[in-house]
Amino acid sequence: MTQPPLRRIWEYSASDGVATAISLAGIVVVVRVLRVDDFGVAEFLRTIQLLFGGVIATPLFDAAGRFYFEAASDDERRRILGGAMTGVLVAGIAAALLVGGSLPWWGPVTRLDIQPGAVWLACLGIPANNLVMAATQTAVLRGASWIYAGLVLTQACASLGAILVLVVWRGAGLEGYLLAVTIGATITAVAGIIVQRRNYRWGRLAGPLKAYVAFGLPYTVTGVVQYAHALFIRVLIARVMSTTALGWYALAERIQGPLRLVISATGKVWMPWLFTTEPARYASVGHVVFRLNGVVLGVQCLLIAFLPEVIRFLGGEAYAPAYTAALLLLVASWVHFLGDWIVSSTLAVAKDTKHRIVVQVVAVAVAVPVALVAVPRWGSAGAAASILIASVTTLAGMLIVVARAYPLRFGLSRLLPVSGLVIAGAILASAQVHLGAKIALVAGSALMWAAGFLHLRRVQYRDG
Repeated sequence: MTQPPLRRIWEYSASDGVATAISLAGIVVVVRVLRVDDFGVAEFLRTIQLLFGGVIATPLFDAAGRFYFEAASDDERRRILGGAMTGVLVAGIAAALLVGGSLPWWGPVTRLDIQPGAVWLACLGIPANNLVMAATQTAVLRGASWIYAGLVLTQACASLGAILVLVVWRGAGLEGYLLAVTIGATITAVAGIIVQRRNYRWGRLAGPLKAYVAFGLPYTVTGVVQYAHALFIRVLIARVMSTTALGWYALAERIQGPLRLVISATGKVWMPWLFTTEPARYASVGHVVFRLNGVVLGVQCLLIAFLPEVIRFLGGEAYAPAYTAALLLLVASWVHFLGDWIVSSTLAVAKDTKHRIVVQVVAVAVAVPVALVAVPRWGSAGAAASILIASVTTLAGMLIVVARAYPLRFGLSRLLPVSGLVIAGAILASAQVHLGAKIALVAGSALMWAAGFLHLRRVQYRDG
């Protein structure tokens, strides 16, 4: 069995890493200029963007990507990409009108002081971000990592420049921040479409769109379930705690940014490899999964080990209470990577994506009662605990479903214990004050992963 091209992870991660650093510079500026309460409101609106925009558009384009790899000609591939691009634009415009027009109904429920102008600025970002997603995914499907890099860097730089002008120089506050990120997305979307215009064929939409929607609908539904849970948690924090606690949770969630980008880059390698290779049922993919997990685990453990310093750098002492929530969310992101990227991707290979809905609904049904109890007691940390419970439940559910639909041997019986020890070492490092102790514990965690990898090679890739 061929191995996935891990160099692609570094190609995507390198550009994503630079873009993340630039974006974090913008977040540092925003966090330092805006009040904690305003930053919490801004991230609340960002979650609404993801719920009503990305979770509709991303599955649509992912479904088109599945058909893209099956297309027999370049002309058919251009038709697929053109239809998907049109679909995500239409979905984005519809979502923006829905969110902005329904403000009188959902606004009072949140008990947040949200001005209509801020909401409509956030709505403008929905179709813009949908087009950015479509342009970057086009580059990924074509294997054009240099175009992908250019687009993510363009968005980061344009957004940072707009933040410096609108938030710092003009003092436009919350509305300036929302306008800045929308400007960055719009510039990137236009550039991406122009550069890749020869890869789209604009034709009749209804036919291909029906197939994409049929395939991607379960991803849309599960995305809505996930982000509805995230939105529910933020509303709960705002109602029973305070907008300050909402700001702490917002920063804790933002700290996951580098980890999420590496997870996304890893998925951009894993999923195309899985689609093109289509391993036989019960085939061993444990060695591949262990290597990919090692990339994600390394970034996660560095963030955990230096988490107190990261929080102080980004937000200062005002955001120190975000530590526990940030730690739990980092662990939850890794669990989510295993369940919703590695394991569940086999359902897409089998074209049996409907079972994702059941798993995600059950996971949220388990996590919501946890949030109702934990958020009033522990605030942002309780909210993060609910997300972690949802991720663990998703992983367990996906393993059960995949075992029936398209069973593969992922090697989790070896991967999970090794990863647990590595994460525990990073948590111990996080509690240390002296830099030398932190580095020693991080090095020890790396050695534990290397020992697990060598053991896996010694048993000739046999999985538990």
